[in-house]
Amino acid sequence: MNRTLVAAAFLFTQLFSAQAMACSSFGGSTPAFQLMGKSYDFQLSHGIALINKRHVKKVALVGPRDTAAQWTSKYGSLTYTQFGRDFPISGLNEKGLAIEILWD
Repeated sequence: MNRTLVAAAFLFTQLFSAQAMACSSFGGSTPAFQLMGKSYDFQLSHGIALINKRHVKKVALVGPRDTAAQWTSKYGSLTYTQFGRDFPISGLNEKGLAIEILWD
C-alpha cells in the first residue's frame, strides 16, 4: 500500500504539474505514514532548504508605525524558501505540522 500511494503521487505530479497553470497540493495517509506534495509554479526556479532550531527568538517584519509580534520558536523545523531566511513558502516542524503556499 505504501509504495502504491507514493507511486500514484509521483505519477500525478509528473502527468499534471507541467500542464497546470496554477499551484496544487495533495496529501494522503495510511496507518504507517503520511504523504504530502505540491506543484509550485512560480517565476523563480531557485530556492534553499533550511533547518530551523528550537527556542529561537523571532520578531515579525512590520511597517514603521506597527508593533512587531515577538515569540520564541517551540519546535525545530525544515523550511523551503526562495526569498530568504525567515520567509518560508513551505515547511514541516518536528511535530508534523506542515505549511504550504499556493500561488495563483
